[in-house]
Amino acid sequence: MVPGIEHDFFVVLNMTTSLRNEFARRGIVAKDPEPAKLPGLAMCILLACFFVRLFGPFLALAGLVCWIIYWIRIFGYSRTLDEVRPQTLPAM
Repeated sequence: MVPGIEHDFFVVLNMTTSLRNEFARRGIVAKDPEPAKLPGLAMCILLACFFVRLFGPFLALAGLVCWIIYWIRIFGYSRTLDEVRPQTLPAM
């Protein structure tokens, strides 16, 4: 089975939930209560609209920009989690 467009939505939503849970578990106050959700969903929606006639390529380009923003944010959250690494993490 090849993942389709809907797979991207699941990845973004689950990544948001995972980051929120990990921040709470480590006691980190995140700037965003739903980390990277907005640019991630914007990316998914814009890339899904690629098939719209006439505007598709422009929407896909905007989706690519959102994809870059999304991964920059994910990278930032990853660095934050690496910096705040407690000795022992309680099991959840």
